Amino acid sequence: MIGSKFKFAQVLGVALVAGTVAYFGAGLVAGQPSGPPALDLDEDLVARGAEIYVASCAICHGANLQGVPNWKIPNEDGTFNPPPQDVSGHTWHHGDATLLDIITNGGLGDNSLMPAFGGELTEEDMLAVLEFFRSYWGPTEQQFQREATLREEGAQSP
Repeated sequence: MIGSKFKFAQVLGVALVAGTVAYFGAGLVAGQPSGPPALDLDEDLVARGAEIYVASCAICHGANLQGVPNWKIPNEDGTFNPPPQDVSGHTWHHGDATLLDIITNGGLGDNSLMPAFGGELTEEDMLAVLEFFRSYWGPTEQQFQREATLREEGAQSP
């Protein structure tokens, strides 16, 4: 009886490992990233976005897009500190239209410290900054953000 329980546990263990490998993809086991392929980024736009980010955004969001520690916890006045713009933040959850609106008009609601940059940056400048952000995101986040952009575009179409 003990032998059959042991054999069942072995078979179950092998099935779990095989299922995990199948779920996450063979590329992960081979040391390759799983998920969708990375987007083709415009390297000139990324470089331009990096320059604009350093000049206009890094003072609040950090030199490495890391944001301010405890950015999810409200300050005493109810405002929130600048979030990271890398993969650890939530910027990639939003489509381009939402992000352009936030950059142009300032943060959403009264609890944001994000100032408006509409008078300082052109839309092309802002799009360059977004491309720079994408260069810090993985393929999964890039694809998620692309789909959010497409959903927003569809919602705005007549």
